[in-house]
Amino acid sequence: ENDNAPLFTRPVYEVSVRENNPPGAYLATVAARDRDLGRNGQVTYRLLEAEVGRAGGAVSTYVSVDPATGAIYALRSFDYETLRQLDVRIQASDGGSPQLSSSALVQVRVLDQNDHAPVLVHPAPANGSLEVAVPGRTAKDTVVARVQARDADEGANGELAFELQQQEPREAFAIGRRTGEILLTGDLSQEPPGRVFRALLVISDGGRPPLTTTATVSFVVTAHHHHHH
Repeated sequence: ENDNAPLFTRPVYEVSVRENNPPGAYLATVAARDRDLGRNGQVTYRLLEAEVGRAGGAVSTYVSVDPATGAIYALRSFDYETLRQLDVRIQASDGGSPQLSSSALVQVRVLDQNDHAPVLVHPAPANGSLEVAVPGRTAKDTVVARVQARDADEGANGELAFELQQQEPREAFAIGRRTGEILLTGDLSQEPPGRVFRALLVISDGGRPPLTTTATVSFVVTAHHHHHH
Protein backbone atom coordinates (compact mmCIF):
# COMPACT_ATOMS: atom_id res chain seq x y z
CA GLU A 1 0.00 0.00 0.00
CA ASN A 2 1.26 3.52 -0.78
CA ASP A 3 1.33 4.81 2.77
CA ASN A 4 4.61 6.72 2.76
CA ALA A 5 5.13 10.11 1.18
CA PRO A 6 8.58 10.88 -0.26
CA LEU A 7 10.64 12.70 2.35
CA PHE A 8 13.39 15.14 1.43
CA THR A 9 16.73 14.71 3.15
CA ARG A 10 16.27 18.27 4.46
CA PRO A 11 13.50 20.91 4.41
CA VAL A 12 15.77 23.68 3.09
CA TYR A 13 18.80 23.39 0.83
CA GLU A 14 21.23 26.30 0.64
CA VAL A 15 23.23 26.73 -2.54
CA SER A 16 25.59 29.43 -3.80
CA VAL A 17 26.40 30.36 -7.38
CA ARG A 18 28.70 33.09 -8.68
CA GLU A 19 26.98 35.65 -10.87
CA ASN A 20 27.75 35.53 -14.62
CA ASN A 21 27.54 31.72 -14.50
CA PRO A 22 27.12 30.01 -17.87
CA PRO A 23 23.52 28.96 -18.68
CA GLY A 24 23.16 25.25 -18.01
CA ALA A 25 25.45 25.36 -14.97
CA TYR A 26 24.77 22.65 -12.38
CA LEU A 27 23.55 24.12 -9.07
CA ALA A 28 22.64 21.28 -6.67
CA THR A 29 20.83 18.00 -6.27
CA VAL A 30 17.85 17.46 -3.98
CA ALA A 31 16.90 13.98 -2.82
CA ALA A 32 13.72 12.50 -1.38
CA ARG A 33 13.41 8.98 -0.06
CA ASP A 34 10.23 6.91 -0.13
CA ARG A 35 9.95 3.74 2.03
CA ASP A 36 7.35 2.11 -0.19
CA LEU A 37 8.31 -0.55 -2.70
CA GLY A 38 8.01 -0.58 -6.48
CA ARG A 39 6.09 2.23 -8.16
CA ASN A 40 4.80 3.37 -4.79
CA GLY A 41 8.36 4.29 -3.87
CA GLN A 42 9.47 5.67 -7.22
CA VAL A 43 10.14 9.40 -6.82
CA THR A 44 9.89 12.07 -9.49
CA TYR A 45 10.80 15.72 -9.01
CA ARG A 46 9.23 18.85 -10.40
CA LEU A 47 9.57 22.57 -10.00
CA LEU A 48 6.64 24.40 -8.38
CA GLU A 49 6.01 27.51 -10.45
CA ALA A 50 6.36 30.89 -8.75
CA GLU A 51 7.23 34.47 -9.54
CA VAL A 52 10.76 35.64 -8.83
CA GLY A 53 10.99 38.65 -6.47
CA ARG A 54 11.74 42.09 -7.85
CA ALA A 55 13.79 40.66 -10.72
CA GLY A 56 10.48 39.40 -12.13
CA GLY A 57 9.65 36.43 -14.33
CA ALA A 58 8.67 32.84 -13.70
CA VAL A 59 11.06 30.72 -11.65
CA SER A 60 10.93 28.09 -14.44
CA THR A 61 12.81 30.54 -16.68
CA TYR A 62 15.67 30.65 -14.14
CA VAL A 63 16.20 26.99 -13.23
CA SER A 64 15.15 23.47 -14.25
CA VAL A 65 15.09 20.20 -12.30
CA ASP A 66 15.76 16.74 -13.70
CA PRO A 67 12.59 14.73 -12.89
CA ALA A 68 14.51 11.50 -12.29
CA THR A 69 17.63 12.66 -10.42
CA GLY A 70 16.61 15.88 -8.64
CA ALA A 71 19.56 17.74 -10.20
CA ILE A 72 18.93 21.48 -10.55
CA TYR A 73 20.44 23.53 -13.36
CA ALA A 74 20.60 27.26 -14.09
CA LEU A 75 18.78 28.20 -17.31
CA ARG A 76 20.33 31.65 -17.54
CA SER A 77 23.27 33.70 -16.40
CA PHE A 78 22.49 35.33 -13.04
CA ASP A 79 23.27 38.98 -12.34
CA TYR A 80 23.90 39.82 -8.68
CA GLU A 81 22.97 43.46 -9.22
CA THR A 82 19.39 42.47 -10.09
CA LEU A 83 19.01 39.17 -8.22
CA ARG A 84 20.57 38.35 -4.84
CA GLN A 85 18.62 35.22 -3.95
CA LEU A 86 16.36 32.83 -5.81
CA ASP A 87 13.88 30.70 -3.86
CA VAL A 88 13.02 27.48 -5.67
CA ARG A 89 10.41 25.04 -4.37
CA ILE A 90 10.78 21.45 -5.57
CA GLN A 91 8.06 18.85 -5.20
CA ALA A 92 8.76 15.12 -4.97
CA SER A 93 5.91 12.74 -5.84
CA ASP A 94 5.77 8.95 -5.81
CA GLY A 95 4.16 6.71 -8.43
CA GLY A 96 1.40 5.36 -6.25
CA SER A 97 -2.32 6.02 -6.36
CA PRO A 98 -3.30 8.06 -4.60
CA GLN A 99 -0.06 9.85 -5.33
CA LEU A 100 1.76 11.21 -2.28
CA SER A 101 4.13 14.16 -2.41
CA SER A 102 6.11 16.62 -0.32
CA SER A 103 8.23 19.67 -1.10
CA ALA A 104 11.51 21.30 -0.13
CA LEU A 105 12.88 24.81 -0.54
CA VAL A 106 16.13 25.45 -2.38
CA GLN A 107 17.63 28.87 -1.63
CA VAL A 108 20.06 29.84 -4.37
CA ARG A 109 22.33 32.68 -3.27
CA VAL A 110 23.93 34.65 -6.09
CA LEU A 111 27.48 35.76 -5.21
CA ASP A 112 28.84 39.12 -6.29
CA GLN A 113 31.69 39.12 -8.77
CA ASN A 114 33.80 42.16 -9.45
CA ASP A 115 32.24 42.96 -12.81
CA HIS A 116 31.90 46.76 -12.58
CA ALA A 117 34.77 49.21 -12.90
CA PRO A 118 34.73 52.47 -10.93
CA VAL A 119 32.99 55.38 -12.67
CA LEU A 120 34.26 58.92 -12.22
CA VAL A 121 31.26 61.12 -11.41
CA HIS A 122 32.75 64.46 -10.35
CA PRO A 123 34.54 66.40 -11.71
CA ALA A 124 33.03 65.00 -14.90
CA PRO A 125 35.77 63.93 -17.31
CA ALA A 126 35.84 64.95 -20.97
CA ASN A 127 37.54 62.32 -23.15
CA GLY A 128 39.26 60.87 -20.10
CA SER A 129 40.72 64.12 -18.84
CA LEU A 130 39.88 66.63 -16.11
CA GLU A 131 40.86 70.22 -15.53
CA VAL A 132 41.19 71.75 -12.09
CA ALA A 133 41.80 75.47 -11.64
CA VAL A 134 44.14 76.31 -8.75
CA PRO A 135 44.65 79.97 -7.74
CA GLY A 136 48.39 80.73 -7.51
CA ARG A 137 48.05 82.03 -3.96
CA THR A 138 46.38 78.87 -2.62
CA ALA A 139 47.85 77.97 0.77
CA LYS A 140 49.65 74.65 1.25
CA ASP A 141 47.48 71.69 2.38
CA THR A 142 44.30 73.29 1.01
CA VAL A 143 41.73 71.02 -0.66
CA VAL A 144 41.57 72.09 -4.31
CA ALA A 145 39.14 69.43 -5.58
CA ARG A 146 37.07 66.48 -4.43
CA VAL A 147 36.94 63.48 -6.73
CA GLN A 148 33.71 61.49 -6.54
CA ALA A 149 33.32 58.06 -8.07
CA ARG A 150 30.94 55.16 -7.73
CA ASP A 151 31.03 51.42 -8.32
CA ALA A 152 27.97 49.18 -8.77
CA ASP A 153 29.58 46.20 -7.00
CA GLU A 154 29.10 45.41 -3.30
CA GLY A 155 31.54 45.14 -0.43
CA ALA A 156 35.25 45.13 -1.24
CA ASN A 157 34.43 44.86 -4.96
CA GLY A 158 32.90 48.34 -4.76
CA GLU A 159 35.31 49.92 -2.27
CA LEU A 160 37.29 52.63 -4.00
CA ALA A 161 40.85 53.87 -3.57
CA PHE A 162 42.32 56.99 -5.21
CA GLU A 163 45.88 57.68 -6.33
CA LEU A 164 47.70 60.43 -8.21
CA GLN A 165 50.59 59.09 -10.29
CA GLN A 166 53.17 60.40 -12.77
CA GLN A 167 53.04 64.01 -11.61
CA GLU A 168 54.80 66.50 -13.90
CA PRO A 169 56.75 68.70 -13.77
CA ARG A 170 56.98 67.89 -10.05
CA GLU A 171 54.90 66.51 -7.18
CA ALA A 172 52.67 69.35 -6.05
CA PHE A 173 49.43 67.56 -5.19
CA ALA A 174 48.29 64.62 -3.07
CA ILE A 175 44.99 62.74 -2.94
CA GLY A 176 43.26 61.15 0.04
CA ARG A 177 43.32 57.41 -0.69
CA ARG A 178 39.78 56.94 0.64
CA THR A 179 38.34 60.47 0.57
CA GLY A 180 39.25 61.50 -2.98
CA GLU A 181 40.19 64.95 -1.70
CA ILE A 182 43.03 66.53 -3.66
CA LEU A 183 45.36 68.74 -1.59
CA LEU A 184 47.93 71.21 -2.73
CA THR A 185 51.19 70.03 -1.14
CA GLY A 186 53.63 72.20 -3.08
CA ASP A 187 54.16 75.96 -3.36
CA LEU A 188 52.66 77.64 -6.43
CA SER A 189 53.34 81.25 -5.44
CA GLN A 190 56.21 81.60 -7.95
CA GLU A 191 54.32 79.93 -10.82
CA PRO A 192 53.04 82.09 -13.70
CA PRO A 193 49.28 82.00 -14.45
CA GLY A 194 48.54 79.40 -17.08
CA ARG A 195 51.22 77.03 -15.77
CA VAL A 196 49.94 73.42 -15.96
CA PHE A 197 50.74 70.53 -13.64
CA ARG A 198 49.74 67.11 -14.91
CA ALA A 199 48.98 63.88 -13.10
CA LEU A 200 47.31 60.55 -13.73
CA LEU A 201 44.31 59.90 -11.50
CA VAL A 202 43.87 56.18 -10.82
CA ILE A 203 40.69 54.92 -9.16
CA SER A 204 40.65 51.23 -8.25
CA ASP A 205 38.18 49.00 -6.46
CA GLY A 206 39.01 46.36 -3.83
CA GLY A 207 38.24 43.35 -6.00
CA ARG A 208 40.68 40.49 -6.64
CA PRO A 209 41.82 41.35 -9.21
CA PRO A 210 40.85 45.03 -8.91
CA LEU A 211 39.27 46.99 -11.77
CA THR A 212 40.67 50.46 -12.35
CA THR A 213 39.64 53.64 -14.12
CA THR A 214 42.10 56.38 -15.01
CA ALA A 215 41.89 60.02 -16.04
CA THR A 216 44.49 62.65 -16.85
CA VAL A 217 44.26 65.66 -14.56
CA SER A 218 45.53 69.10 -15.55
CA PHE A 219 45.96 71.52 -12.66
CA VAL A 220 45.96 75.00 -14.15
CA VAL A 221 47.44 77.82 -12.09
CA THR A 222 45.17 80.87 -12.27
CA ALA A 223 46.00 84.53 -11.65
CA HIS A 224 46.48 85.55 -8.01
CA HIS A 225 44.46 88.75 -8.26
CA HIS A 226 44.10 91.77 -10.53
CA HIS A 227 47.24 93.88 -10.74
CA HIS A 228 46.79 97.63 -10.71
CA HIS A 229 48.49 99.35 -13.62
